[in-house]
Amino acid sequence: MPQFHFRPRFKKMLSDNVTTNIISSADVNFLQSGVGGSPRSVQDKERDSLSSHDFSTVQDAINEAVNSGRQLVIEPGTAIPQVSWSGRLNLLAPGIVRCDYDGTKGPWMHAAAGADESNLSIDTIDFQNHGVVGIQLDAPYCKVFVRLAKNMTAQDYAIAGRQGVVVSQAADCDIDVTAYNFSMGAPLGANAVPRVVTTDGGSKRNKVRIKAFNTHTVWVENGVDNEAEYVIADSSTDNAIYNLDGSSGMKCAYLQYTNGKDEPFVLEGKRPWIGKAVFDGWGFPGVQNCTNASIGEIVVLPTPDNAPSKCVLRTRDGNTQSDVTIGSITGWLTISDMTQYAMGALFQFYAGAIDIRVGRIDLNVKWSNASATPYFILHRYGSIAEYGDVRISFDDTAAQPSQAMYWQFPPSAKFSIGSWNMEAKDYPWIKISNVNNTNVRLPVAQEIFGSVAQNPSLQYPQARSYSDTKSPTSGTWNRGDYVDNKFASPGGSRGWKCTAAGTPGTWKVAGQVGVQVGPSASRPTATTMGVAGNADWAGTMFLDTTLAAAGKTIIWTGSSWVDMMGSPV
Repeated sequence: MPQFHFRPRFKKMLSDNVTTNIISSADVNFLQSGVGGSPRSVQDKERDSLSSHDFSTVQDAINEAVNSGRQLVIEPGTAIPQVSWSGRLNLLAPGIVRCDYDGTKGPWMHAAAGADESNLSIDTIDFQNHGVVGIQLDAPYCKVFVRLAKNMTAQDYAIAGRQGVVVSQAADCDIDVTAYNFSMGAPLGANAVPRVVTTDGGSKRNKVRIKAFNTHTVWVENGVDNEAEYVIADSSTDNAIYNLDGSSGMKCAYLQYTNGKDEPFVLEGKRPWIGKAVFDGWGFPGVQNCTNASIGEIVVLPTPDNAPSKCVLRTRDGNTQSDVTIGSITGWLTISDMTQYAMGALFQFYAGAIDIRVGRIDLNVKWSNASATPYFILHRYGSIAEYGDVRISFDDTAAQPSQAMYWQFPPSAKFSIGSWNMEAKDYPWIKISNVNNTNVRLPVAQEIFGSVAQNPSLQYPQARSYSDTKSPTSGTWNRGDYVDNKFASPGGSRGWKCTAAGTPGTWKVAGQVGVQVGPSASRPTATTMGVAGNADWAGTMFLDTTLAAAGKTIIWTGSSWVDMMGSPV
């Protein structure tokens, strides 16, 4: 235990009536417990850090903390009015602090220019139903940790059009916020939605971690190269990530979103990237005017109430041109008449032109009663529609659809499906484009890679599955046979599918294991992809670090490498 020692000249004083005497803390020694403790005065010990209780205002305490370089402790229960600082601040709030400011004339807590490397660690902020820009960062290299922010409401005021717990317009800041219980309040303008974290305006290279429950838009981003380690949201309106048109290089490693609202994410701008997006069937994320948008993996869970699912991805009304690459989609879809953004159960690309490449689709489809949705995929305009490995199984526990659903492609698009595997059925649930008696017909000018039919397993019900290190080069094989790659490598083939019977038959790459990153000299080949010829591994993606330091996405067409816009590289 720490020890306190009174100096000799005060021994008599202690035996007198101490109520009439004051002992200075400078005259009392403090000795820290443990080996090697060095005595010093209690006064010196007490001045290790500053307390908000020792100043008449919180602003005075902040000013002294900045000037002295000492840590400021905001005591539990402190009501904080509007404050700001322009030097380095180290602030610790170990309990609940209250926002005592209505947000009408600027941010509540403002790290102004010059406040570089400020560090704020706050246990709990109770916004007391104020609508504010909470903590605004206009200085770089700041760190903000808020264990819990609660009770924020909407207000028709915002910096750069975005209200939020933390608003960063600076560079290289580190932000970690958990929030819950936000409310919209009275109907207000578009800027009045209370968000959690906003990287806005001139923000660059901010790193963000967010958990949000019963909030609103979580992350609005239109800076450059901002990153999120994770965004976990249960929002009461919409948008876990809303990536604005002016953004460039947004990255989010993991997104998890659930609610009864819309749009787990909206991607705009240049090179937005999501590693993995998990959301339930209520959401229908959107893309709008994207350049080189990329999503590694989408997982669509069933709607919690077994209600009809909304589409997995759509183009928003303002889209003119977007291109999106998706590594894989795994989902459980309940399909019925679509009342909102109708006519597209899986994809709804109805506005502007969109180019899309998907590595693998693995779906379980359940039909609701009297389903009459005309399209499984509606893709009106675009130049690319490429799908690697399509697997669809059906849940027969509900009624059959009242009509077949169609997979529509743009009339002038380059169209490819590497493998098409639908569960054997004796009724035509899903058909490709304008159907004739063979169940497959492509519009004029479309190109098909591989052998595609509606239900290939009807022709070869005894399809076989094996494991090997490459596609077969001998033996007789049937269409539908599959060889799994037992030694798969990053960017390599998951396996190979026989698309035409023969000896050894025609084999195509059936999906990639992620995407390989490396210089141009390391680009995949037919040999590394385990197939006989160049046409057999069409659709393979590669991130070329020779073309761009962070890796540029390029695609193998079957004869050459092209970028996302179709230009040779």
